[in-house]
Parts: sequence; C-alpha cells; structure tokens
Amino acid sequence: MDFLILRRRDPLKCAYRVLPIVYFLVFTFISFVVLYRGTKWLHFDQIGGWLALVIALGIGVAAGLVVQFVAKPYLVKWVDKHDAFTVNFTVNGAEPTGKPPEMQRSSVGIENGATTYRPQQFHLSPTGFVQWFLPDRKRKDDPKTLRLFSAIQIFSACFTGFSHGSKDIPNTIAPLANFVFVFNTVRIPKPVETPLWFLIYGSFATCIGFWLMGHKVIKRVGTEFTEINPYCGFVVELGAAITVVVASKLGIPISLSLCIVGSVMAVGAVRGSIPVNWSLFGKVFVGWVITFPLSGVFAAVFMAILKSIFIS
Repeated sequence: MDFLILRRRDPLKCAYRVLPIVYFLVFTFISFVVLYRGTKWLHFDQIGGWLALVIALGIGVAAGLVVQFVAKPYLVKWVDKHDAFTVNFTVNGAEPTGKPPEMQRSSVGIENGATTYRPQQFHLSPTGFVQWFLPDRKRKDDPKTLRLFSAIQIFSACFTGFSHGSKDIPNTIAPLANFVFVFNTVRIPKPVETPLWFLIYGSFATCIGFWLMGHKVIKRVGTEFTEINPYCGFVVELGAAITVVVASKLGIPISLSLCIVGSVMAVGAVRGSIPVNWSLFGKVFVGWVITFPLSGVFAAVFMAILKSIFIS
C-alpha cells in the first residue's frame, strides 16, 4: 500500500484507483474461504473448489463495481468537502532511543497542503535497499488520503470482526460444547458439528464482553503501543484479519488479539518515524507466556477439587 499509494506524487488519486481492486481481492478471498469446504448448515461443504472460486470471483467483481460506481463518487465528494481534519493519536515527546518510550495522548491537527513529495532513491547496497523499501521517515502524508482511509477503515474493521467470529468464538465455545456433550451422553465426544445455538450464545456473550470491558483493551491497543493514523489502522486490521481467517481455515488455534498487537507493533517499527512502546509490548509478551502455564495450573487445581468431591 505504501508503494501503490502513499509514496506517489498524487496519493489521493492513486488511492481512488486502488480502492476497487482492494475490495475485489478481499471480497473474493472472504467468499472463497467461506464457500470452499464451508459449513454443512448451508450445504457449502458440497461446493467444489472450482465452483467456489468462480462464485468468489463473481462476488469480488460485484463488490469492486459497486465501490467503483457507487461508493467512490460519494467518497470523492465527502473527502473534498473537508480540506483539513484533526486526528488523535499517541505521540512521544522525545526522539526514538534504545530505551522504552513514554507515551502520551495528544491531539494533532493536520493542515491541508502539508504533504511533501520526495521520491525515494534506490541505491545498489543493502543499506540503500532498506532505506528505499521502508517508508520515508520525513514524509508528511496527504491529509485527504488519510481522511479517505478513515472511511474505508470501517470496511477493514468489519472484516476484522468477521475474522474474530471465525476464530476466537469457536476457541471459547469448544470446551463448553464438549462439556454439554459429556453431560448429556456420558461419552467422550467424537468430532461432530457444533450446534448452532452454541455459536449464537458465544456471539451474544462476545458482544456483551465488548460492551462491558472490551473497549478498554481497544483503547489501549489503539493508542498506547504506537501512533495509529487511519492508513495504519486499515493496514493493521487487514493484515490481522487475513492471518486469522487463514489460520481458522487451516484449524490453527490462534488469537485475533495477538495478531492485532503484532500488526500494530510491526507497522510502528516499519514506519520508523514514530516511537514504539516496546516496554508495554514486553509486558504484554510476558503476559502471553505466563498465560499458558497459569491456565494449566488453575485447570488442574479445579479438576483435582471436583474429582475429590464427585469421584472419590
């Protein structure tokens, strides 16, 4: 995205050109993942690979056309209507050093016309290649392009929500489904299709959790690790969502929250011009490591207590 849009002489014009292609690719990808060897409830498991690909391409083309001829004209008017806007993000008052930065919240106004076009020169050396490949640290991004990304980030957020439902909800529902199966049949469950009401219950519980406590995690991830503008948010959500959906399709039990944090830190590190709160990331990483053995210890203790009460 940096090569295709932000480092161009007219990034907004390039963004309008790339936008339908992005929607085409993402909708094609999502549709194929859902259709190919999909759920038995909708008989998607009977759809072959080639048929799933053709249907997915058709859905992707339709999405791209809708964006090109319906959404894009509206976005052009909406972006042009606002010559300048203000974004909130986390910044660091000090220059980046090897020490963990101290993050603070700040409001920064981006004035129209602040963008400077400086083509990045390629030099035939390892250092020259890295400097050419990574984003220019001194570049000021076009405010109208950022405003456009603030609109299409709604789409990437919805995609992230879809990936969350495809992975994190099944991860939490699986133990409960096995427990209910054993309680009703007194048998060890074989791999079976999870009842629909389990997934509905999990979705409802997840929404309640987001409403009550999730907003605190969202705020911290979005403001305290590094500076996130609309363009970075779009890239973070898209990268994390694709990773989770692919892992879900392959049956790999990963977490969306881990992918989001990893994407945020990676984007901040690649940009280079903004501070990254490595100290906070270190605390989160330690929490990830401790979670696995700690959960096992608690589960073993509870299992021993229940066994002593009901079995012995």
